[in-house]
Amino acid sequence: MKFLSMSLTAKEIAKTIKANKKNNPIVVFTGAGCSKSAGMPLARELVAEINKKHRANLKDLSDKQKEDYGHCMAKLVPNEQKELLEKHLNKAKINWAHIALASLLKNGYVSKVLTFNFDNILTKACSLDNFYPPIYDLKVLHQDYFSSIPNRSIVHLHGQWSGFELANSNQDTERQAEKLKNYIKETLNNAPSLFIGYSGGADAFFKLVQEDFIGQHRLFWVDYAKEPNSNVKTFIDVNANHRHFIGKQDADQFLIELATELDCFPTEMFKDPINHLKSICEHINDFPLSNKDTQIDLLEEVKNTLKITSQNKTIIEAIKLAESLNQKKYDYIIKWYKNHNINAPLHISKIVASAYLEKSIELLKNNNNQYENFFNKAIEILPDFYQAHAKLAKTLTPLHLKYKNTEYLNKAINHFKKALEINNEINNAIFFESYGTALSNLAQLQRDETLFNQAIEQYKKALIIKPDEAVTINNYGNALSGLAQLKEDEILFNQAIEQYKKALIIKPDDADIINNYGNALANLARLQKDETMFNQAIEQHKAALIIQPNDANIISNYGNALLGLAQLKEDETMFNQAIEQHKAALIIKPNQTYNMACYYALTNQTELSKQYLLHAEQYNTLPFNTHKYLSKDTDLDNVRHEAWFIELLERLNNKKKN
Repeated sequence: MKFLSMSLTAKEIAKTIKANKKNNPIVVFTGAGCSKSAGMPLARELVAEINKKHRANLKDLSDKQKEDYGHCMAKLVPNEQKELLEKHLNKAKINWAHIALASLLKNGYVSKVLTFNFDNILTKACSLDNFYPPIYDLKVLHQDYFSSIPNRSIVHLHGQWSGFELANSNQDTERQAEKLKNYIKETLNNAPSLFIGYSGGADAFFKLVQEDFIGQHRLFWVDYAKEPNSNVKTFIDVNANHRHFIGKQDADQFLIELATELDCFPTEMFKDPINHLKSICEHINDFPLSNKDTQIDLLEEVKNTLKITSQNKTIIEAIKLAESLNQKKYDYIIKWYKNHNINAPLHISKIVASAYLEKSIELLKNNNNQYENFFNKAIEILPDFYQAHAKLAKTLTPLHLKYKNTEYLNKAINHFKKALEINNEINNAIFFESYGTALSNLAQLQRDETLFNQAIEQYKKALIIKPDEAVTINNYGNALSGLAQLKEDEILFNQAIEQYKKALIIKPDDADIINNYGNALANLARLQKDETMFNQAIEQHKAALIIQPNDANIISNYGNALLGLAQLKEDETMFNQAIEQHKAALIIKPNQTYNMACYYALTNQTELSKQYLLHAEQYNTLPFNTHKYLSKDTDLDNVRHEAWFIELLERLNNKKKN
């Protein structure tokens, strides 16, 4: 008959097992294949070992008999058989097939595990789950008691390695099969059955399965091989509708998948090892202390260790839960910390402090002043957390642009200083580059020479650590250029220009660096009244616009360079070219009208200058430190004495005071 058995999945088999749990829980038969990954040898491997170590005892066997497990084992006395197995048992580990099977047995999905194996690996696996099933050795148990074996038991069909008798030889297994006949018939036909790790060779036991299985319940044959051997194939083909062969199955993987489908895996030891150990401790009587002052309570010591470990585990679980939910893990950690009044060990304190820091950063980015409370809590938990000061400072620095508030820069600088107070051996280029940027930005707004010099020192430190970082070199150039503008110092401008050139060697296509280079050239050209240098500046801005053609800032700077050259040459055509650039920038950023106001002031178009200045005031796009900046910007000299301009300065001054 053709082999027609439909291969089922573990998920489909699990449905049958679940449906039968209450009235007819499945019986599992296990063979050597279930213990293979634990380190126990298969029959053919034991045969090879016997041939090697007990060659003299096999002399009267034929070559074919020397390859047969039963014939070889029959030539060993019981003590030799036990020694052969014990060596492997002592080295064997608990494998996952038995861990999963133990859980199925504990949870009542499996009524009994009937095993051909002599090893005790399943017993060990059950003990891991704090489960101690009854164990029966049918080699020595009288058959009158077989029917009394309760559910959730481990049954050794051929004996166990520590027992007094083992069914090893062909003669022994035939006698044992006769003894088991009625019990196996009753077992096979009263509940579904599953065979795994058993080859189904032409042995005495397999004949019982062939003769006595009548198909009252389903039988599942799970095999490592892709196709069944001839004996199993013949058996399955009798009625492939309820005799199922499932091939290409690793015992560990199959039983794990089956137990997982039935919510029995992972077991408590692996799912929650700390609470599992704590539950075991609850079954232990109080330790008898003869002297409480000098003697250690061993049980309490273990419980306290588990309590601390459990707290550590809880926070790790909170992090994993947050990650699995794609949530902000720091919220979970903070909640955990608030609910656990403990003195956390250092590694946990670091995790909690970092969570408060991340929450602080989130609030800060949303301009929520509550960020300080969370930051202070982070520092309270971990006072030497200099990295927190550095990270907060780095976050604060760019916010002065977003919220038009220089206080963010002052706070950033203070936190950079605090980080260095805690750790004066910081050797991080990003730290010093960020610190320099905060100082340089504030210096630019306050036109403060001291701050510029401090920024320059920070950039130098960063470049000692990482000399080829184009961003740092560019920012160093910006600080030099800003100080040069403030002092009207040609030497400093030239130093800035050298930095931009260095940066462009590293990143030749960086539009921002090219733009800054152009600005420095234009500003130096104004000082020196140098037409050639203005043209060089204009070329740099053109080059930057090829890379970023829609950058309003670059377009405006291009316009400013054209305007400077137009003023120097008193060239009306170039004035018009400059205004076209500023108009182009306005299309991209229509509320950035300050440059247009300056242009119209320079050309004595006071009403238009007024219109654009008031528009910039309305949309909060005037330069930072506005009152001071407008008071000194020479481009506005032609409107400085206009009533509306004086009123504008008064409003800005009052706003600053408030």
